Amino acid sequence: MEGESSGTRTIAIVLSIMALVVCAGATYAVLALRSAAHNLSTADPATSVPVDSYVTATGDPSMPSDSPSPSASPSPSKSPSPTPRRSPTSKPRPKASRKPVSMPKPPEPPAPPASCTVRRTGTAASRSTVVSALTDAAALRPWQHTSPITPEISVPLSLVEAVAWQESGWQSNVISCIGAVGLMQLVPATATWMNNRFGDDYDLNTVDGNAALGSVHLQWLIKYFGDVYYGSHYDLAPGTRDNPSLLDAVLAAYNVGYGNVDTSSGLKIPNWGYVDDVEALMNSKPWNG
Repeated sequence: MEGESSGTRTIAIVLSIMALVVCAGATYAVLALRSAAHNLSTADPATSVPVDSYVTATGDPSMPSDSPSPSASPSPSKSPSPTPRRSPTSKPRPKASRKPVSMPKPPEPPAPPASCTVRRTGTAASRSTVVSALTDAAALRPWQHTSPITPEISVPLSLVEAVAWQESGWQSNVISCIGAVGLMQLVPATATWMNNRFGDDYDLNTVDGNAALGSVHLQWLIKYFGDVYYGSHYDLAPGTRDNPSLLDAVLAAYNVGYGNVDTSSGLKIPNWGYVDDVEALMNSKPWNG
């Protein structure tokens, strides 16, 4: 009986030990599960990769996903330089500021006398002849054959037409009291100077030659005032009283001479009435009516 009792106690002890082992394992498992749950609840969402995202990122075809690919986590790197903004196609007109320029200058026109009588000589050219002459004159580019580095300077047809309309009413036979001749009302000294400057031989007393000389004179003024006051920009647009444009300066100088506009104290427009009239004519074009 004593041996049997001893065996029974041994079995009981073994079973107790096994029970303790099982309980310890279960306790460890519970602790492990709790730890895992805690880790999941505190995980950083930014570093957690969903299954479908992983499949999409790795390209595993076994698990297609309609979700877009996640953006890669940013890595420390130098910030990209900002994309430069495109310059506007239309640049702001610069404020007139004088820059000394070495350029031969034509003679100044004579001052008008106290009393003045306009006269006419011969027969005025027909309207069609005047239109043809002005159109051809506007197409001239005198600066292009003076130097290979000279920028292209031109005059719009409407400018040539408007100046001729303002100066003579498109009457080719008008002679002013200071001796200005024809459509464009140029004095002989200015015409001679322009011919010499550009190597031409336009006849001031013909319709075609007079129109051509007027266009050449306008283009000389564009280059001169563009270089002296507008940083060699030659855009022609109306300005304001506070900020005269190149077009304003050119028209004023055509009427009263460049020296009365390019003064010792800077750019001056002494004849805004004339300038405004010609710019209005460029828009209204009454000769087309």
